[in-house]
Amino acid sequence: MPAPIGLIANPASGRDIRRLVANASTSTLNDKVTAVRRVLIGAAQCGADRVVVLGDASRIAHRAAEGVELGHLVDELVAPCHHDARDTTAAARAMGAVGCAVVVVHGGDGTNRAVALGWPSVPVIPLSTGTNNAFPINVEPTLAGAAAGMLATGVVTLDEVGRTAPVVHVEIEDEGTDLAVVDAVLLRGGLVGSMMLFEPERLGAAVVTRASSSSLGMCGLAGVLEPDDPAPASIEFGEGRAVAVPLAPGAFETVGVQRATKLRLGEVIEWTGPGVLAFDGERSRKLQDGQRAWLRVELDGPIVIDVVRAVSLGATRGAFG
Repeated sequence: MPAPIGLIANPASGRDIRRLVANASTSTLNDKVTAVRRVLIGAAQCGADRVVVLGDASRIAHRAAEGVELGHLVDELVAPCHHDARDTTAAARAMGAVGCAVVVVHGGDGTNRAVALGWPSVPVIPLSTGTNNAFPINVEPTLAGAAAGMLATGVVTLDEVGRTAPVVHVEIEDEGTDLAVVDAVLLRGGLVGSMMLFEPERLGAAVVTRASSSSLGMCGLAGVLEPDDPAPASIEFGEGRAVAVPLAPGAFETVGVQRATKLRLGEVIEWTGPGVLAFDGERSRKLQDGQRAWLRVELDGPIVIDVVRAVSLGATRGAFG
């Protein structure tokens, strides 16, 4: 029998205040319903018979299924409890427990971080609907669903179409651990939970999992500083080289870079408070005066599915008839 497929659609992604102060397009609930419907159609066409979802007040997955008589596919695995990222983390953990072959995630970097917190090695197809999207991919949802269906039925395997993503592991003195799938940033001042864009003068330091000049935010900055080197990097901000970089869609800011250093996997960087720790663009933890945090990049994160390769392999194996 086919394995279940997990599906998480963040109703808040692409709708926060950063969309107003930058120049990003919004993602409406109807947009999400339409995209999820396409995922369901693709998954069903390629043999999936059960999609487990994170429930949400807007009933995105259920509305998507009703439109094409696919309601029998959808099984609500976790009901929302906190109505924030903790629900996403709980859903990912539950999806791992029931043996999902893959999880399709509609959201940005922050949504995928919440998924990784619940299931660190999750096989994932991250569809882009967030503000900054260094981790998610741009691919037609119908094909994403088809690839998920092929994984669920065993037409293709994780070894053939998955690649393990690097993540930033964070150990906070006297508080335990955390992680980021794209970047961790130390901000001097500011409030935990604020959804505003980063102010250049508050930037203290950053650790990024990859440098990519085609990305926004800290990964994009690292890519500008080292255009031909995609390796993880540590960045220290302050007086030094002035670099204009798009921190968000349509929002260039000039930041002062004191030092940028390529990192080896497992190499430890130490930060000292006070400050706010932002993970994947979201201010998540406060670092008290003198409190330390240790960060390192490891290649042990989510397994990201190459949708194009999965569909291509599936086609050669008769997945489409």
